[in-house]
Amino acid sequence: MITAKQIRASRALLGWSQQDLADAVGLSKPTIVDAERDGHQPRAETLALIQTAFENKGLELLPGGVRERSDIVTVFEGADCYLRLMDQAYQILSDENDPEILYYASSEERSPQEVIEREVMMRNAGIKTRALIKSDDTYMLGDLDEYRWMPEKLWFDSDTKIIFGPCVAYFISWHDCIKIIVIHEKNIAALEKHFFDFVWDISAKPTHSTAPW
Repeated sequence: MITAKQIRASRALLGWSQQDLADAVGLSKPTIVDAERDGHQPRAETLALIQTAFENKGLELLPGGVRERSDIVTVFEGADCYLRLMDQAYQILSDENDPEILYYASSEERSPQEVIEREVMMRNAGIKTRALIKSDDTYMLGDLDEYRWMPEKLWFDSDTKIIFGPCVAYFISWHDCIKIIVIHEKNIAALEKHFFDFVWDISAKPTHSTAPW
């Protein structure tokens, strides 16, 4: 998790004031001031928002420091990696005119409550959602129009990916420490979206949901 020293260094690299950072993450300036105080321990959610904002601007955290990212790949890992990815997607899509997030080979029944809350937040913000799910999956929390039962021969349990804006996120879930590899490259994202749309068009629309809401 980002430290007070790294927050100060990241702002300096970007030429941001404390108010600029507060505006970027939707927090108050006093919250940023507190986060930059050595010895103060902000909430994990606050630090995650700040870290994601800097990563979205092309910065990379290092042990004890920060630098400008030199490549197009970001790796999230650890217990909160999915929440950090969702925060990144939300910030990127908030700047688009017709935002949409695409889930390939996903399963909402396996999603923890925190992830579900992030997805609801996105829907409430006007971000469109489409998901390709397993052919026998009836656990859907959104409108049925947002889902398609993908052909069984195309389903592979560890092939989950999320496409949003110029990014594609690939899940590495078969290791002890879950990782998400995000590629920030518009042509790769466009290619994955074309494939997603192809599978969407040949997939069946679900007829019912067994989710509680």
